[in-house]
Amino acid sequence: EDMPPRPVEAVREHLQREAWPQDVCVGVGAALNAGTVAQVNQLTLPDGTPAVVKVAWADTYEQMRTDFRLFAHARDILAALRLDDQTAVGISAIFAAVGKNENAVLREFDMLAEAEALRTAAVLCRPGGDWDTAYAVWLAAAQTALSQVPPPLNMLAATFTAQASARGGCRVEAPAPLEGLCRGSALAMSRAGGESLHRLLSGAHGDAGRQEAGAVLLGSAVPFIGWLLLCMSSSHLAHVDPHPGNFRWDASARTLWVLDWGSNVRLSDERRRALCLLIILISSGDRDGDEAIADAARAFGVRSDNSPQLACLLRGMLNATQHHAAQDALTDAAVDNILSDVDDSVVPIVRCLATLGGLLKEMQRAIRNEHQQNMRLSLAAMWQPFAEMGL
Repeated sequence: EDMPPRPVEAVREHLQREAWPQDVCVGVGAALNAGTVAQVNQLTLPDGTPAVVKVAWADTYEQMRTDFRLFAHARDILAALRLDDQTAVGISAIFAAVGKNENAVLREFDMLAEAEALRTAAVLCRPGGDWDTAYAVWLAAAQTALSQVPPPLNMLAATFTAQASARGGCRVEAPAPLEGLCRGSALAMSRAGGESLHRLLSGAHGDAGRQEAGAVLLGSAVPFIGWLLLCMSSSHLAHVDPHPGNFRWDASARTLWVLDWGSNVRLSDERRRALCLLIILISSGDRDGDEAIADAARAFGVRSDNSPQLACLLRGMLNATQHHAAQDALTDAAVDNILSDVDDSVVPIVRCLATLGGLLKEMQRAIRNEHQQNMRLSLAAMWQPFAEMGL
């Protein structure tokens, strides 16, 4: 995600080509971050209001399209060679999975679509709205879901959820698009508060900051993403790029800011209910339920004729251990050619699960190194209350 930012003057020139007012363009400040899709800069509006501007570059879009064509070409070459080598088969399957993600990735360059997603997110997160109701139910069950987490994280998570319950929940907010300053490749938004969870987890504020970030992830960020995927709302909108850089925690306001809504999906009711059933079946721990898990996976859009292998894949994705995370399960599946027929619309969700699985594995690794305790963190167990609500 970390890319060299382009100069402020290049951003201003781009905005002028997008017909932004000159008095707004001069307010563009330093780059806050730059990723593979877009760059975010500080922005001060003419009346002094702090904001940010997100710019997607046309040449980056074209380069990305070229990269996808190269992946497809490499996949076709490997297929034509008909190699029996398992590594070659696995690489070909990974190239195929990358290709299935093309539409979702290129859609992230559309800033008007992201502005619309931000407006939808604001409705979902408004005080007293859908999220507050669902989060209250989750908090009631959170003590059980977090009971397997060892100290000190379990104490921090318990404190976090207790405070959230006492204060009527934990606020979740998304930046608001600034009307009149939204274009196809440029989006002005209100500035999110707090500190990046990525910086907190990286130790920018010491051990206390890292521990607080872990509690926020377990007590707010991971539940919020699960709720979007599993519980039917008026929009069916789900955020599917939950890496730590896309979350900011404002401790004083007890508010979690969720950024980068350009990476989203809208789940059909059938797919959402299939995912709910998957979560419930896997969280039950029934080792004899392979056929039921495989049937739910197929209904969700992950298909394979081998039910035991498919069930093993889904268990691996949703139940990370200190030795095996969601990414490992996906790599194994690619090598074994299990994921040869995955619906394109499901690929961003699989990527989302892999991202969260990687976060949980890193938390497990840190706890093992610092406290000599092996543990597992289960997305299925944490999301079970939402899955039950979603069916």
